[in-house]
Amino acid sequence: MTQATQKQLIDYVDLCLSNGHIPVKGPQPDNAETRQEWEFIRLALEAIRYHALFAQVRAICLSQSNASLEG
Repeated sequence: MTQATQKQLIDYVDLCLSNGHIPVKGPQPDNAETRQEWEFIRLALEAIRYHALFAQVRAICLSQSNASLEG
């Protein structure tokens, strides 16, 4: 993958994240290498989101657990 294509993917990710939505298809859906890289990016972003959600739920559970022990 060329540096120009990598930059295009990074710019596209930034644009999508600023709009709050990551589309299924990347900027070059006809290019197999770019399509695969886009899928990796989407999976990584999804993993990050799930991890953040898990951390938030865990923090809430811990705070409620501590509150019930105190009160």
